[in-house]
Amino acid sequence: MRGTSLRLMLLALVFAPTACQRQTEIHTVDDTALVNAVRNNFAADHDTKGATAQVEIHAKDGVVTLSGKVDTVSDKALAENIARRTTGVTSIINQIVIAEPTAALFNEQAVREEALKNGEKIGPDAEDARIYDEVRRQIVAHEGTSKREIFVDVVNRNVTLRGRFVGTSTARDEAIAAARSVQGVNAVNNRLIVSAIK
Repeated sequence: MRGTSLRLMLLALVFAPTACQRQTEIHTVDDTALVNAVRNNFAADHDTKGATAQVEIHAKDGVVTLSGKVDTVSDKALAENIARRTTGVTSIINQIVIAEPTAALFNEQAVREEALKNGEKIGPDAEDARIYDEVRRQIVAHEGTSKREIFVDVVNRNVTLRGRFVGTSTARDEAIAAARSVQGVNAVNNRLIVSAIK
């Protein structure tokens, strides 16, 4: 009987490190998969437009830490919202910093091409293009309006929000407030239609 117990103890000592190592490997694989899932969501999101290119992602047991640099506060919020919506993420630690204003580059041609592709209108003035770009970023930073269901037109610094999106009247009001908060906007014309969440 004593000999049997001794053999069982020896077997436990031999296989215990292997089991611990296997458990550690499982966590490592899960963490790596989660990092890749967040990174893929960044790449797939239409509204990031490269804004998350310098964001670093780390994961540990479902907790995702974001670091690195982005150009605006809106980009920081957008990165967090995308990561938070990723399956398997339990919480977010957002350590992203905002780059110096001189580091932010505005590509008017790219912005106009983006608007044209999406059936949106931008006036001939360069300020209209800048306002369009910032309004888009502000809107998608909100959780309730994160999907591209709101279309933005900017002419003579007047912003029109249009389209139908699934959400709440609160989300609509947040989108309007976000557009109004952009520097240089004269007025916001609300043509949004809200469909109730089913």
